[in-house]
Amino acid sequence: MKFEVFWHRSSAADGRLWMAVNGQVIVDHYGSNMGANNAPINRIFMPNLYGSTAFPIYQWIDDLQIWDSFPPDAAPH
Repeated sequence: MKFEVFWHRSSAADGRLWMAVNGQVIVDHYGSNMGANNAPINRIFMPNLYGSTAFPIYQWIDDLQIWDSFPPDAAPH
């Protein structure tokens, strides 16, 4: 599975949140997306595991990439 996320934080109409799964766009929202306190993004949590099973539990993440714009092989946007 390939999960892609792009966001441009802004308090104006040029803000954008875009997501795709396996090349299929599931969210493409334009508009303000700064949040209540206009705080900067200062961390990305990957992964957060929650479950009702006994510990230890595991989740494997492969090929995490962080770009400052859409990468050339991103789903159509």
